[in-house]
Amino acid sequence: MKTILIYQSKTGCTEDCALFIQSKVDNIDVVNLKKAKIVNIEAYDRVIIGSSIYVGGPLKYIRKYCAGNEQKLLNKDLFLYFLGASKNYEEVEKGLKKTIPQKLIEHAKAISFFGGEIRFDKLNFFERVIMKKIKKENNLSPTINYKAIDEFIKMIEK
Repeated sequence: MKTILIYQSKTGCTEDCALFIQSKVDNIDVVNLKKAKIVNIEAYDRVIIGSSIYVGGPLKYIRKYCAGNEQKLLNKDLFLYFLGASKNYEEVEKGLKKTIPQKLIEHAKAISFFGGEIRFDKLNFFERVIMKKIKKENNLSPTINYKAIDEFIKMIEK
């Protein structure tokens, strides 16, 4: 089966996960939606969409892509993954339900949360101040959960 992984990354964490998945899955193309903006999925059987969760939901290009391509995505095997600093998956899920069309969430064969990292060197001054405060108040030490990625890959390859 031919697979495309479409992602948007703010600080590089989502991109790192996309490249990790690419290294483990055969016959997969990876596209950074922020750079490509237009992505044709007609030639693909499976579509994987990845984004970081930022300010309560996926990044802008991912939200727009999902909304604008809902019907096409409903005709594909769809897999979704997200990253973020939150420890609370329920918070992530709420953000998804507000920003990703409900039909896509219901249609997805798998939705996974891979944890995440706070890469302060990639944030602007305002973002660094906010993230330091959130990290301290919530006692966060976010890391990428490679076990969750491996489980996600198993679901893709079923």
